[in-house]
Amino acid sequence: MSMENLGEKYEILANNYELLQERMDEMAQKYQELDWELLEGYDDNAGISLDRLKQLEEILSDMVETNPLMKRAAQLRHSYIFGEGIWFTGLKPSGYDLMKDEDNRRAMFSVQAQEELNKAKFTAGNVFVIYNRKTKKFTRVPLQEVDALEVDPESNERIWHIKRKWKHNGQDREMWYPTSTYTGPKRHWIGKVNGQQTKRVPVSQDAIIYHETANKQVGWTLGVPDSLAAMSWAIAYKNYLENNATLVKAYSQFAWKVTQQTRRGVDNAAVRIARGGVGGAAVQGTGSDIQALPASGSQVDFNNGQPLAAMVAASLGVPVIALISSPGAAGGSYGAAETLDRPTVIGMQVIQKTWGNFYESIFRGIRNPDAIVHFPKIDSDPAYREVGSAAQAYHAGLLHQSEARQVALNRLNIEEKKKGLPKPDEFIQPKQGAGAGGGSRDPIARQGNSGAVGSPTQGETNNDGRTDKIGGER
Repeated sequence: MSMENLGEKYEILANNYELLQERMDEMAQKYQELDWELLEGYDDNAGISLDRLKQLEEILSDMVETNPLMKRAAQLRHSYIFGEGIWFTGLKPSGYDLMKDEDNRRAMFSVQAQEELNKAKFTAGNVFVIYNRKTKKFTRVPLQEVDALEVDPESNERIWHIKRKWKHNGQDREMWYPTSTYTGPKRHWIGKVNGQQTKRVPVSQDAIIYHETANKQVGWTLGVPDSLAAMSWAIAYKNYLENNATLVKAYSQFAWKVTQQTRRGVDNAAVRIARGGVGGAAVQGTGSDIQALPASGSQVDFNNGQPLAAMVAASLGVPVIALISSPGAAGGSYGAAETLDRPTVIGMQVIQKTWGNFYESIFRGIRNPDAIVHFPKIDSDPAYREVGSAAQAYHAGLLHQSEARQVALNRLNIEEKKKGLPKPDEFIQPKQGAGAGGGSRDPIARQGNSGAVGSPTQGETNNDGRTDKIGGER
């Protein structure tokens, strides 16, 4: 390649870099405009419209499967909320029978069902579940099948009936369902919705529909997806990485700069770089010069885009360290990671309570008013700390030995093969008549108690285990 062609390519590269900067500025402006476009379809009093919500849900559902940040954020939120599982207490036999039904388990109570419900709230901001009192089955309704809403004239927050429109065996079907909170007169048909005449559609007589929302404001009818605030920033981060990758590819075309003193030398440059791996040679004539392009000016720092990822993390309430799987996002500081994680845990505990209220309302609807939903602690201590705490509580008289044993079995993941309590070893139970060195009943090491291990100086006369015999004998 002649020096003239090389110079032209290098100039083109510089121009492309300036053009790339301009395009990034234009994209930043578009993202700002996109944020305003996201607010379209909002009613000042009732919040986001159903049609606008459906449009956004289609975009967000695609993004949560194709955009790495959004996919990872959905996984993190599910891990925080349902990662340790849930359990129910106060159920009657009818409640247990409902949960044991295979269809209901797949729809509401399995790990996969909980992940799918949590993702629905993440991308749609609303969860709709039909319960048929006759068949005792739960049916989840996608947002795209919700066709219309009838609300209380006194408050947009109270929904009376929800219309579902779906296809079954290629045929269109329509049905209104009273909400679980509706207490008005029973209706068989609805032909007038919110003061407007519509097609008469039957009302289900055997089923009701449960409605759970996220991010509602006072007076709003529907919830807003958790991922909505992060959408434009996730797109910006994706495009930032793509543009930087393009720039790196452009830089990779130029590794050397060849200089000739004369025009003729430029036109007839005979410099050749031997190809074949490491240790190649450059052959050049008198007055020629060849040198590697400088590193400065040709480097691309992908880490500069982390503030964009941080905006995604802030929007979704998850730590940026976990979101992009990079300790460098917080300077590699473990303390910074822990500091960021604490508010996240508190926020996720609030979401856990909302899910708990949702499940409890379902059980109340089937006459299980004492049902309570329990979530394990999100930020549990390491196993050795919990076992040690249980042992201390036992020796302080706050727990029975069997209770402390159960904690140890659970946290250490040990299968209980023998029933009953084990007999203490001698280092815990001292021999009859043993003195101070005969062992301790308390295995927890602390000030004034050496614990189960004991002390190497027990029974000795000085602090290094030596005897006091004359002549240095030991």
